[in-house]
Amino acid sequence: MLRKILMLISLIIVALTLSGCFFPISSFHTLSGYVRDSFGNGVEGVNILLSYPNGYWKLKTDSNGYWSKNGLAGNVTITPTASGWTFNPTSTTVVVNKKVGIDFLGKPATYTISGYVKDTFGKSISGVTILFGKSVSCVKTNAEGFWTKGGLSGEINVKPQKSGWLFTPSNEMVNGMKDDVNFTGTLGIGEKTIIPLGNTPSGIAINEKDGRMYISNSSTNLISVYNVYGYTKINDMVVGNGPEGICYDPNHKRLFVANSATDTITVLDASDDKTLQTVFIGGQPQGMAFNMKTNKLYVTNSFYNAVCILSASPTNVIGIVRVDKGPKSVAVNSVTNMVYVTNQLGGTLSIIDGETGDVVDDIKIGGKPLGVGVNDETNMVYVANNSDNTVSVLNGGTDSVATTIEVGKNPSYVYVDPTKNRIYVTNSGDDTVSVIDGLTDKVIQNIKVGAGPTWITGDSKMGTVYVSNSTEKTVSVIY
Repeated sequence: MLRKILMLISLIIVALTLSGCFFPISSFHTLSGYVRDSFGNGVEGVNILLSYPNGYWKLKTDSNGYWSKNGLAGNVTITPTASGWTFNPTSTTVVVNKKVGIDFLGKPATYTISGYVKDTFGKSISGVTILFGKSVSCVKTNAEGFWTKGGLSGEINVKPQKSGWLFTPSNEMVNGMKDDVNFTGTLGIGEKTIIPLGNTPSGIAINEKDGRMYISNSSTNLISVYNVYGYTKINDMVVGNGPEGICYDPNHKRLFVANSATDTITVLDASDDKTLQTVFIGGQPQGMAFNMKTNKLYVTNSFYNAVCILSASPTNVIGIVRVDKGPKSVAVNSVTNMVYVTNQLGGTLSIIDGETGDVVDDIKIGGKPLGVGVNDETNMVYVANNSDNTVSVLNGGTDSVATTIEVGKNPSYVYVDPTKNRIYVTNSGDDTVSVIDGLTDKVIQNIKVGAGPTWITGDSKMGTVYVSNSTEKTVSVIY
């Protein structure tokens, strides 16, 4: 009888051993670890579930985020849980054949971040808008430059914004791993003033030497003359109907105006605001560019898909160049004597040799190209693609698109400041001007201006940029 009992006990021990549910005393070990947040602090009260084939243990972390369980062996799965927290890893399985340490990183399911915005001297900047991606409402800094935002989850792009200011860093990605996000602001580019007109402005030209600004009013037959030092109105000059493109010849003090409704070019003496002559060119002239070195004027003729070439003084048509469909704007590189024409309906940029008057290339660029500007010093060309919300950057040396830059909505016209190597682009769809750094080809600021910005030019002497706001019937002055 005793023999049978001993044999039965032996069989039970063998069965338990083979099933993995029995281990010698020496095979049991301790499993432990920590649960810490992203700052290295222990997370207290986290449930630690230890599960194995025939059972489980449940324990909690202490005030240091520590947990421990002895007497374990074989395969054990460890899973941390806590309300309002996520963990990395979410769970893990180990073979406990010695003392094992398993740590977890805890991250709140939602988190709060805050910070300060100050200038380079440590002075607080109030009223800075702090943006959090696209789906989270923004906040503003208070008088101390402080801001805070709670209820955030996941990875979010935090970006400060205030008209007239640039910030470092320009934005920062956060994911709850840090709770303080600070920015430093420097006074940048912003709107200085608004000049009310009463008429619909289009083209703008600057006479830097005499401090005058000429604005064509497309809804009338007038050119308005303003003093750039106080923005007081000096005079109105009568031209043809529907004046749009306008440019100034400092060599002979002449002002050229494209009258789209009368198919003419009006030539004015800028010294006494008198009309010198009217030249008929036909085909709804719009865009204009002047090369001071060659004394040639280029005018887009959208109806006939052509560019008219005129001698500036005296003003006579000396050639017509056929281009692609719907030419709108024209720009000249006076150094290379190359002429660039945007063809809005054709979606191309025509390149004309200023010496021969021949089209040397037609380059496919973005959707509905409208404005164009050239940096003579870097030989780079910038084209506003109106339907793509982009600017194409063309290398004038290779006649190839070097890069494409995303800007505001419906970019229209372009002004290039070669001294600062900055490019200004009006965005008529969101009433902004995008400022591009010509060195990095990055948008460094979007400036809010008046409603319906279109034509744009600048005054290097004053360091200002002027924008026609067609919907608002004003001109914005930015610096």
